[in-house]
Amino acid sequence: MKEVMLIQCSFPCETYSYASGGSGMPHRSKNGHPKNEAGQQASKNLENIINIMTEVHKQNDNVFALIENPRAGSFRKSWEVTKAMTTGPWRLYKTSHCSNRDHELDGPATAANATMWPQKDTVYLAINLPEGADETHLKTCSRDGCMMKNEHNRHIAQIMTPPDNTGDLYKVTKARKAMIPQGEVDCLMRAHEDHLEGKDEAHPWCTVCGKEYKKEGEGSKKGKATTKRKRAEEPQATTSASKPMQGLLVCDEPGCKNAQHQECSHMKAESAEPWYCNHHQMDHNGIHKHHRHAPGINKPKRSQGRATHKHHRHVPKQRAGGKENRH
Repeated sequence: MKEVMLIQCSFPCETYSYASGGSGMPHRSKNGHPKNEAGQQASKNLENIINIMTEVHKQNDNVFALIENPRAGSFRKSWEVTKAMTTGPWRLYKTSHCSNRDHELDGPATAANATMWPQKDTVYLAINLPEGADETHLKTCSRDGCMMKNEHNRHIAQIMTPPDNTGDLYKVTKARKAMIPQGEVDCLMRAHEDHLEGKDEAHPWCTVCGKEYKKEGEGSKKGKATTKRKRAEEPQATTSASKPMQGLLVCDEPGCKNAQHQECSHMKAESAEPWYCNHHQMDHNGIHKHHRHAPGINKPKRSQGRATHKHHRHVPKQRAGGKENRH
């Protein structure tokens, strides 16, 4: 599994597409709920694919997983996609095939050769893409425009037969309709590479006390090298308020970016053993027996928050004559 780099799936859209409603036998509601056997089977298949890709990601944290489907459908609203996004590492991104076409990678686009790209807005359910990749790396036709339109601002290549053809419009073939531009694939891979470059960067500050990593006589360091753990070379940390503490340790939990000073940690750093931040240390070792408070946080006094007597109660007052005074 460590050698797997990319898993891509263009899931069949027949049961998710809103166009299926025109056949008189819609497979789903607008919210993606299956209404017949075909829709139910497609939901099971999609859930199985998501589960398989998620399991591969657990064994290979850097794998790039993609599931593509048209935006004009209930795919992004279906419960299987919603579940994947709320309980797993999946995120949803939108783009347009026509906008991401690249002249060098996809070749010339001409109406004469029927190589124009239609306006096909699509979504990707993906693992290991940066947040906001559909704004920083991918293009959409409505926002960025494209070169696939005529002088009337209509796409020359059409998914369906145009009812009011101006003479230069044509319907793309079924094979062409299912194709993804190489320019779009290139944009996705570049976004994935940028995500991996920033993925290994830990926080350049302590997640407990908030002080940044600084060396003697230098300003704050930012970047990958500031938080790479080299315990043997770490300078002695200090809790002096006049000088920032040094020597950040990076959590060994896969995917965790937390960095802490030794003084702020519940767990001692041993060169031959993995070290975990306060959050994941509890997951691995339970609550530490020798819990230490971070610098600058005073321990509560034993008398604070405690009543004077554990079983304190008032004694009923008595009236003259020995009767209780109830009030």
